[in-house]
This record gives sequence, structure tokens and C-alpha cells, in this order.
Amino acid sequence: ASGPRRARRELVVAAQCEREEQKQRQRQAPRPRQRHRQQQQREADAEALAIAPGDGEARLKEDRLELDLKPAPRAVEVQQGKSKAWGSRLDYDNASGDARLAGPIELERSGDKPLQGNAQRMIYNVDDEILRLFGEVRLVQDGRTSTADSAVVREKDRIAYLFGSKDKPVRSQNKDGFVEGSRVLYNLDTGDVVVLEGVKGEFQDP
Repeated sequence: ASGPRRARRELVVAAQCEREEQKQRQRQAPRPRQRHRQQQQREADAEALAIAPGDGEARLKEDRLELDLKPAPRAVEVQQGKSKAWGSRLDYDNASGDARLAGPIELERSGDKPLQGNAQRMIYNVDDEILRLFGEVRLVQDGRTSTADSAVVREKDRIAYLFGSKDKPVRSQNKDGFVEGSRVLYNLDTGDVVVLEGVKGEFQDP
């Protein structure tokens, strides 16, 4: 008799353990609404990034998207408003919203006065929709060439801030002369510049 009773007790214990394991799995599993929100966020973030055809692979690690691409010009594209930027590699962090592009970076902006630019690397944040350019930044628009150490492009406001230093200031030049400064406000529509700090310039007589 002890054998059947012991077997029943073992079955009861096993059933209890199974129920506890099921409850634990249910608590750990994302709820349907939570899964839906997570999927919507990933899809929204993906809309800002486009990957050109090429050799390589993409890996999603929790909140991080890693693209292991064969380095090539314009392998990765980021678009915000009228501005488009291309890079050779991408590392996207879904938690922070930062898409880090390795260079060479190419930048183009459409409009009545199209803009072309270059940089060594770029960070695009999908939350604040701001492009940050770093290293040998160069913008060319309507006969004006501007160079800087770094730049912050605010497409929604149609402006950019160019940054330099005392030893290596921002420089903006056209056929009429040049201006320099450690911080310059740049109009993305017209190419006009306003030196905000450390102004210096030279212009030719009409």
C-alpha cells in the first residue's frame, strides 16, 4: 500500500512543480500588448534606416542591431527630411536610439540650393532626429564651402551648428571672401552663415 501512496505523492509534487514552472514562464513572457508596443517601436526605428544591397549580415542582440557589412561607400543610408546621409558601416542601439555610422560619410540635401557634405563619421538619433557629424566636416552649397571639426544638423529647424576651435576654427568661404569662428550657425536652405563666437573675416571690395 505504501508503494501506491508514495507514487501518488510524487505525482502531486510533480504537478505542483509543473504549475509553478508555468507561472514563472508566464511572468517572464512579455504580455501581448507589450510585445505589440515593442514591435511597433522596432518598426518605427527601422523606417529611419535603410541598408543598401551588399555583402554582410545583420544581427539583433536584445536592444542592439549590429550590421556586419563589407565596408563600401553608401552601404548604409539614413534619411531625415530633405537630408540623406550614407556610411560604410552601422551600429544601431535601440535603447538610446543612436545609429552610429562609420565613414566615409556622404551627405546630400535637396532643395532650391542643394547641399553636399562629407565627414569621417556620424551619429543619428531617431528620437530627436538630429544628425551629428564628426571629423573633417565639409559642406558645399551655392558656391560656398564650409569646413569644421564637427556639426549638428537639425533638419526640422533647417539649420546646422558648425563647431571648431581657437586653433582650428570653422571656415566658410565663397568668391567674395571668408569668415571664421569657433561656432557658426548655418542655414540649410540658403547656405548663409552667422558666426556666433570668435568672429573673423575678410571680404573683397565690390
